[in-house]
Amino acid sequence: MRICSRPSVAAVLLFACTPTVSEPASEEATPQKRYSGPNVRPAAAYPAPPEVQLNPTAARPEMGASLGWRPDRLLADQVRGPDDPVLVELTADHRPFYPVRHDLVLEGLSSTGRNLVVALSSDRPEFTAFAYGQVQGGVLGPELGIATGPIDLDLSLHAHTFKLAYWFQPVDKDGARGEIRQIGLSLFTAEHYAAHGRESEGVIIIDWTEIPRRGGKVDDWLLDRATAAEVAFAEATWGSAVNLETTTSGKVTALAKAILNGIGSRIGIPSDALLGQPPFEQYRRAAAGIEFLWCDNHARIFQRAASSFGIGTRRIELLSHCDAEGGFRVCTADGHATTEYFDEEQNRWIWIDLTGQVLAAHRANGAPLDAQGFQRAFNDPDGEPVVLSVYDPSTRTTDEIALDPNEPRWDLKRFFNPDQRFLYYLKGAAPR
Repeated sequence: MRICSRPSVAAVLLFACTPTVSEPASEEATPQKRYSGPNVRPAAAYPAPPEVQLNPTAARPEMGASLGWRPDRLLADQVRGPDDPVLVELTADHRPFYPVRHDLVLEGLSSTGRNLVVALSSDRPEFTAFAYGQVQGGVLGPELGIATGPIDLDLSLHAHTFKLAYWFQPVDKDGARGEIRQIGLSLFTAEHYAAHGRESEGVIIIDWTEIPRRGGKVDDWLLDRATAAEVAFAEATWGSAVNLETTTSGKVTALAKAILNGIGSRIGIPSDALLGQPPFEQYRRAAAGIEFLWCDNHARIFQRAASSFGIGTRRIELLSHCDAEGGFRVCTADGHATTEYFDEEQNRWIWIDLTGQVLAAHRANGAPLDAQGFQRAFNDPDGEPVVLSVYDPSTRTTDEIALDPNEPRWDLKRFFNPDQRFLYYLKGAAPR
């Protein structure tokens, strides 16, 4: 394995992909930890995307809307004139697009009177119920019960303002239990506010939690399915390399190398006839030297191959904003298709891009990045350095390429610049 400060010319040329991509049909905190969000800039610095209307009564866009700053909540009673300020909301939470598996997850919090209703679930395959109890003076109290549905916590025996903490633990069908997680809360009653001369409804505030809110399920993003014939082809073609590995990342790396060894650097414009072929037929034609491949071909081949070995993956389409008027289309970035896989052992999404022969992108400390994380890190000149693992099928070697944040890398920038939009497919929105 070689360590490089900059890529070879071959690596640069690999990112020369201009796919025809259409819009999809629809596609943890720990106790007392505090996070600071991105800076809020004036509205003029961020033009509203065309799909979001500046309508004071408009509803908030659903999760499928593009991430980023957008004035999607305006208060009508604040609008006095063209020069008066309005309230805007920064919504840049990418977590719903990157769910992980949890022992415990919050499905919802509500209140009935002075009771707190906690709805929990678990991604444990044998999960059946929850045990729970109170935390007293930092010490876990006795078990108060085991629940199979929402847990109703009675807060009526306490004063008008107080702090409490509760522990929760998943219980499996065979009686095995997962790790204990805690939630700390404060209650302020209407009587508490009235005693201070203020009229206000009571409020329960979650001060800290070891249980994240549900932002989505991993399996809702794993849509690709291989047929029995495709599984047999994958096993015969790449099984000898993949089956030697025992971890998800090891299998993915072996599979990616085996695919690239088979097709080599067949980067180019594919024929219209190839685009309608199944992924493995695209692989066969490229391996035979009949066809060239675009990024979308690489992404589909890898995704179907990974599915054949039971590895969960997803394809991501990167689209820019284009001006279609006049002669040529003018776009703020180049279109691209790339992939991520879900690493079961690391419980995270990891970016891999066979078009660029990128096996992984990671921080200098070794932490792997997903596609969104790579885009953010790559465009942050003050951030921690990013390292690419780039495989060369002609030499069967992998280079660790340290990206200099102060050196323009236009081979990557054309796809992963800040103006790029990331489009995902979610269950219920089948890929084209």
